[in-house]
Amino acid sequence: MLSFHELEPAVWSQLNFGDCELGDILRTKRLVTYALQMAEKPNASTPSQTEDWADCKAAYS
Repeated sequence: MLSFHELEPAVWSQLNFGDCELGDILRTKRLVTYALQMAEKPNASTPSQTEDWADCKAAYS
C-alpha cells in the first residue's frame, strides 16, 4: 500500500521517472520535472502546467 508521502508530486515523479535512462541525465531531470508539473496541475493544458516556455518546449520535444 502506498503511503501519503509517496503520493506527493515531487516524490511520485522521482520514484516513477528518476531511474529512466534516456541517454542523458538532463533528459531524465526534465522528465522528472515535467511529471511533477503534470501531477501538480493534472487538469491544465501543457503550457499552463509548465513554468516557462523552455519547460513547455521540452515537454513537446
